[in-house]
Amino acid sequence: MRYFFSIILLFFTTFLFGQKSSSFSVDQFIELDSNQVFWIAPMSFNIHYSNSYRLSSVISTKDGKHVLALNKLSDKATSSNELFSNYSLDLMHLGARFNRFRVNLGMSVRGEIYAKMPQTTIQLLSNGNANFLDQEVEFGIASDFTSWNEFAIGLGYDFKKLSATVSFKLADGIEQFESKGSVGVYTDSALGFINLDRNIQVRSTALFDYTDVENIFFNYTAPLQNSITFENIGFLADVNLSFRDGNHFASLSVKDLGSFNWEKENLVKSYQSLGQYKFDGIDLSENLGNDLDIELIDTLTVILGIEELSIQQYQSRVTTKLNGYYQYQFSDDFLLGSDVFIAFREGFMYYKFQGIASAKLNNWLSLQASFSIDKYSFDNLGIGFNIDLPKFKVFYQAENVLGLFDPYGTKLTTINSGFYFQF
Repeated sequence: MRYFFSIILLFFTTFLFGQKSSSFSVDQFIELDSNQVFWIAPMSFNIHYSNSYRLSSVISTKDGKHVLALNKLSDKATSSNELFSNYSLDLMHLGARFNRFRVNLGMSVRGEIYAKMPQTTIQLLSNGNANFLDQEVEFGIASDFTSWNEFAIGLGYDFKKLSATVSFKLADGIEQFESKGSVGVYTDSALGFINLDRNIQVRSTALFDYTDVENIFFNYTAPLQNSITFENIGFLADVNLSFRDGNHFASLSVKDLGSFNWEKENLVKSYQSLGQYKFDGIDLSENLGNDLDIELIDTLTVILGIEELSIQQYQSRVTTKLNGYYQYQFSDDFLLGSDVFIAFREGFMYYKFQGIASAKLNNWLSLQASFSIDKYSFDNLGIGFNIDLPKFKVFYQAENVLGLFDPYGTKLTTINSGFYFQF
């Protein structure tokens, strides 16, 4: 029966393992010198990826390719198995200061994905349902993937010790997929029947299409491959407050407040699978080894009970993000800082804490070391550097050095890098 559950999981998760990852805006790394009034950042990128597993512990090599090993995944499974990732490719940012007022403009390509899977889903996939006789167990995954182009304008004002910035962002939605709900699976102890209690909802724009169990399509579009159309509009907002007093500096920000409206013609899809279904008298394991015949396809399609709904549009949200930072400047050449990051939405929350030490080696080069703890790991050592020339600045930060050399052996990978000019 584990083959049958693999068919169901394919409905939820085929696209999850092919995605890239990410983080936030170049603005947080830019600090104008006191005599500078304008800056331009032609390019920067931010990548953040974190999950419950070290990939090396749950994959195997087959024909020279890495494949997910369900038996290894089952051994590592916990009560909640999660993934969180986001990316931001900043194509152009401009900023200017007029006395106490500040304004900045920016264009970015962004994406975000999260997935949350109960332990019983993995156990059913790996071992089948024989270990869950005469009991109902949950099978399903909650997930969300959103990618978009973003155009932002930020307005700020500098008080004596406090600075405040509000950014308004127009989003052009590229692709979206979300799934929620689960299937309750009850297996009779005599293996005479299996009862499914279905409560699944899936919505997608330009990414997912379902006809039957043999025709499940994910059409993932890489960033920059899609033209700007504004057929799917989103409105987001950020708020940032920062405070500086002597050697103390602190900031607090709230990001990505708002929602998307998805209505791209002919590409908005909605599916559901509701109600109970009882079946017996079919040995799926003998039929799923090779190509599916028409009779079996029809049978599995009826069992899954997935029906397409007729909708013209729907709304969605990405995670709301809270970021707090504090640093103390011990001297002109050395500081210590701490950073707290929280991303949350209904049914999901991710958090990360980071400690940072920065030392200035000379007039133009600073080195950083960091230690990070997030929801899934606590052994992340990072490095970074800043190049600070009169008109030209470069920044680089990686929160897990080992991840640069062994991405499959870590749970957290975060990279922020870019450069900008100031005048």
